[in-house]
Amino acid sequence: MEQQTYEREIDLIQLIKTMLKKIWIMIAAGVVGAVLLGAYKVIPMMQNLNNPEVIEKQEEEYVDKLKEYEKDKKQLEKEIENLNTSIERQEEYNEKSVLMQLNPFDVQVGVVQYYIDTDYQIILESTYQNPDIANSVLNAYSSMATNGTMFNYLQDNMKEEMELRYLQEILNVTVDYNNRMINIRVLHKDEKACKELLQLVEKCFTNYQSTVVNNVGSHEMQRVTESFYSTVELSYENTQKNNTESIDELNESLEVKEKALEDLKEPEKKVNSIMGVIKSGIKYILLGGVLGGFLAAGFIFFMIILDTTVKDEKDVAFYLDLPVLASIPVMEGEENQVKAGRKNKKARLNQYAGKTAQK
Repeated sequence: MEQQTYEREIDLIQLIKTMLKKIWIMIAAGVVGAVLLGAYKVIPMMQNLNNPEVIEKQEEEYVDKLKEYEKDKKQLEKEIENLNTSIERQEEYNEKSVLMQLNPFDVQVGVVQYYIDTDYQIILESTYQNPDIANSVLNAYSSMATNGTMFNYLQDNMKEEMELRYLQEILNVTVDYNNRMINIRVLHKDEKACKELLQLVEKCFTNYQSTVVNNVGSHEMQRVTESFYSTVELSYENTQKNNTESIDELNESLEVKEKALEDLKEPEKKVNSIMGVIKSGIKYILLGGVLGGFLAAGFIFFMIILDTTVKDEKDVAFYLDLPVLASIPVMEGEENQVKAGRKNKKARLNQYAGKTAQK
């Protein structure tokens, strides 16, 4: 016959009942904990209530904390102000910049090239050669395109106003000294606007030619080519995406700084008074009572778990590893005797089991 194996089970209801029976121990431990922790904290506070050294030290600590608070507050407010300014500028740039409004798959481009002819010739039979002013002419036009003269002219004559920074992004003028070429390139989101801006640039160069002739020398500015076309510039897509992500990051940083400023609390000045000691003492008394009660409850719980006395037929089966066929109920009036004898039951059962094995 196969022997049945028993496992000791913990009756939760019985455990709770046992814990409740010993609740007076937990209450007593809570009272002791409250008294000990309360006395540990309150007595030194009462002793230092009117101590000049303690009061002076508290004042110094308060001043230091207040300075640190003011410093942190000022720093956070400055950072928030800078972030708001950066966000406003970035949003304004994305709204007004032509580059940010371009369709990367349909960029309108206008290009024109000018050749500078100074009619210079080398005279072979002459020992002295006249200087070639071509580079000087090219320098004059390059200076005009970069020193603000051209952009001022464009801003004064454009139908729609455009700030200098946005105009510089879509207009590029380069000079090829080796080939005596001036290259002008314009980008825009609209074909008509692109043509109008390029024509305005050409007019600016044409009007400025007389100034160069008078100050540098005679020359001709011959248009080599002029073209308008649509192209794909995926680099602008990345730029637009980066600018949008930059605004998101700035907003996230702003939220963090605003939350930090909101959570920043001004330090409170400690005022030594009996009421302050009482309030603080009550807090520690309650804490001590809770800790004492919990420690006692934990101790009682583990004592119940570790208790190996025989209480019912399940314990008999567990300790002797034998099946229980029947149990004798406790007669009325014998409960106290049964409780007193339970502590020695396990020993008697083990002894009985040993004698049975010897037979």
